[in-house]
Amino acid sequence: MQFSKLALLAVLAALSGAQAGPITYGACQGACFCILAACYGTAGFTFGAIPPAAPPAIAACNAAFFACSGACSNTGWWPTP
Repeated sequence: MQFSKLALLAVLAALSGAQAGPITYGACQGACFCILAACYGTAGFTFGAIPPAAPPAIAACNAAFFACSGACSNTGWWPTP
């Protein structure tokens, strides 16, 4: 039975416990912020501007952002290929 170099590297990476860590977490958070900015824009507001009272659309955008950010917290544990 012969192993290719790619298969050997894949096995070694799996056994080494390598993690995706900060790169994956940063990409996930960046995607969450892009979605948040698009949500604000769709609601007719500018992300970063503070309205006098938060309308329901902004509250929904923030809730979706918090859910997305929470999902990113586990990305540091994903193994790297």
